[in-house]
Amino acid sequence: MSRPNQLFRRPVSLSGIGRRRVSLVVLALASTTIAAVFACGPFFPEQLLDDRKNTLASLPEFSFSREVTRLMPSTPSPGKRAADAADSSAASVLYARGARAYRDPQSEDRGLSSFDAIGPLPDAGTDSVRVKAAFMSGKVHEALAFVAGHDTDEELEDAARGFAATRQLVAQGWSDPDGLGPASWGEEARLALHAQGRLCGWTEMVRHDPCTEALTSAQIAKALTLYTHQAVAGASSGVDSLSFLLEWVSRHPAQLEALAQDSLGRDLLSLYVLAYDDGSAPGHAAMKALARSASDIKTGPGGRNALLALAAYRMGQFDLAAQFAGDDPAPYAAWVRAKLAMRVNDLPGAARAYAQAIKGFPTNTASGDPVMASRIRSESGILQLSRGEFVQAFIALYDAARSGGASADGASDAAYLAERVLTVEELRAEIDRAIPASPKPPPPREGDLLPAISLGDTMRQILARRMVREGRLDESLAYFPEDDDPRFRSESEGGHAVDRPYRQWVRAYAKALAEAHSGWTRVSRARGWFEAARIARIHGMEIMGTEQGPDYTAYEGAYEGGAGRSLYSSNPQDPPEGSLTRQQRVDRALKGPFITPEERKRYQASEVVPFARYHYRWVAVDYAEKAADLLPPRSQAFAAVLCQAASWQTDRTPILYARYLKEGALVPFGRDFGNRCEIAPDFEAARHYMLRTKWRHLRDRIARYL
Repeated sequence: MSRPNQLFRRPVSLSGIGRRRVSLVVLALASTTIAAVFACGPFFPEQLLDDRKNTLASLPEFSFSREVTRLMPSTPSPGKRAADAADSSAASVLYARGARAYRDPQSEDRGLSSFDAIGPLPDAGTDSVRVKAAFMSGKVHEALAFVAGHDTDEELEDAARGFAATRQLVAQGWSDPDGLGPASWGEEARLALHAQGRLCGWTEMVRHDPCTEALTSAQIAKALTLYTHQAVAGASSGVDSLSFLLEWVSRHPAQLEALAQDSLGRDLLSLYVLAYDDGSAPGHAAMKALARSASDIKTGPGGRNALLALAAYRMGQFDLAAQFAGDDPAPYAAWVRAKLAMRVNDLPGAARAYAQAIKGFPTNTASGDPVMASRIRSESGILQLSRGEFVQAFIALYDAARSGGASADGASDAAYLAERVLTVEELRAEIDRAIPASPKPPPPREGDLLPAISLGDTMRQILARRMVREGRLDESLAYFPEDDDPRFRSESEGGHAVDRPYRQWVRAYAKALAEAHSGWTRVSRARGWFEAARIARIHGMEIMGTEQGPDYTAYEGAYEGGAGRSLYSSNPQDPPEGSLTRQQRVDRALKGPFITPEERKRYQASEVVPFARYHYRWVAVDYAEKAADLLPPRSQAFAAVLCQAASWQTDRTPILYARYLKEGALVPFGRDFGNRCEIAPDFEAARHYMLRTKWRHLRDRIARYL
């Protein structure tokens, strides 16, 4: 059996509504001034700290589909009845006979007698057929409602009973492979919209058919209620029908005013404003009347005016927003009070309201989108950051990003605080207190999906890399992933998974630096410096790279931007990024209100040295030069060390080449200096070279005095 038709069928030739919805989405995205814009590349998450004033003053785009499903309690999934091997032949025959009659316009009862005969059959063998038969009984009565000789109201009532029976059977556990239970809500909603002897739905509304003017507010309210049930049942068609019907209502002030008198109607219209109305929609003027129409309704706390308060705030009706929010303890009402407090610079009042809103989740969530709950917590963190409460701000932003799900923003903001604002000791104390490493999964079998890397794991790695940059190598080990954790594997050129042994790399790096500082001979110390340089160059991103600028380990270095504070300026008079001083970088990155002098100070102090893209390459070159300082200039090792360092893509290449030409000896690979330098330094030969040189000098001195 094919899936049932829904009430509103979008006519292809009259697609203005479809184009308008696309334009709404585009305009909504264009109005989001917080997010940075990139001409190409991946989707970068929104950073709430980029424009803190706008973040605290504005409301984000709401998800209509998520919010609307919280307006009514969902129905628990029914237990499944024992499945039968096959439908009984009697039920199947009756259903096939009814289906043929339904498609035959000459049939007097359109198959109704066959469909109704299935219900009294014994349970065995009629599992899925029974649900389909009840649904088709409703469809037949709907078809007969406007046929001459039939009582329209009576047939529509019978049709509604057929759709209700469909849902009842599904609730009892009867099989519903076609999703007819949720669809029956939409089919019943179609019946509510009838006028002038026919159904008056999507097509008629798009065409501005005269029948639409005859629809009553009671019919509209009933249809919206039924579509809400359909949306709560998980049918996307219910969400589509709701949004279309609310759009139509927004263009009809009389219908809007009547709907505003009903609690569910106010919530639905408010959600429409929050999800779709960006101020340029044709129905915006009518929708502004929503708040005025509802302003004389007196309801106490819990009267479900929180969404209305949000809608009034979105439309700039701040006095009405305050009236609707009142002292309602609902999270969204408290959110409005927090934003209103911010407008008058009442920071203590805003902090109290944010705390009340956060406390209300998840226990007081008549319409509590987890993404919005995450946003509220993030805004509270921004307020704490503006008051110099850095650790508390990190906790708020981290908890918000962790609990908001895949669609939540704020992870980059938490990472910014972890890397640039908190001290290493503050971050370490908070991680030790509340952010344990996630459990390492067992070795996967082929085809297994591995658990995702958690935000907590990311924060631990940020701390570990900061410790490596500060030279606290042994302390950093506990915060890197275990070497054989399959979640952190990378893909080799051959397509095979390869472990990333972070701890092994750090231990090798520590060993090399130890030899560099305390080796017995100059050559052994040179060997240590060069080994440390090689590890820094090859594995620097993983063990010492910055999560955000300038290395962008967050994207494995693939993109220069999209995380953290940006140094980009659109003003052609401003100096280019590469020529900025440390203070100029602070001034450009941290602009606007809600930024304290202490945050700027900490941001400057935590800047990586050198501040250059892939900064660990410069670290590696510096180590290589230290190695060269300890080697005989005329040795192969001296030339090989400088040659390899010159190939590590830094601005030191010309300097290294000039040093080689001035001090080094002619070697076979000198012709391709800085380009092809795979040859390894021969430290053993350098050691013997030094011994021979020292013996020659000693012999010359002996000969001079004998």
